[in-house]
Amino acid sequence: MTVSQAKAILQKPKFGDPQCLAAMKCLADEEKAEALRTKLIGKRISCGACGGTGDRCKVCAADGTVLITQEWAAKCDLDILESMEEDLRGLNLIDGH
Repeated sequence: MTVSQAKAILQKPKFGDPQCLAAMKCLADEEKAEALRTKLIGKRISCGACGGTGDRCKVCAADGTVLITQEWAAKCDLDILESMEEDLRGLNLIDGH
């Protein structure tokens, strides 16, 4: 479900309707995702293409990392953003909040 679909469904909410509950979850997830995007943009994570080796990789920098850009973060859903945050937390590059 897209955010626009969720908003349309919630214009006429029905108590207990599974579709309305799914729409509410979609909007809550998008709110969490947007907060994570803001936190992650500008950080560098290990390159998935080369496993962080940087060995002749055409995707990443020589140090085996890629920059999280605004455009890239915008394409990621909540699960991917949470995974990125976990990776950074493991490297102590992001606070635990």
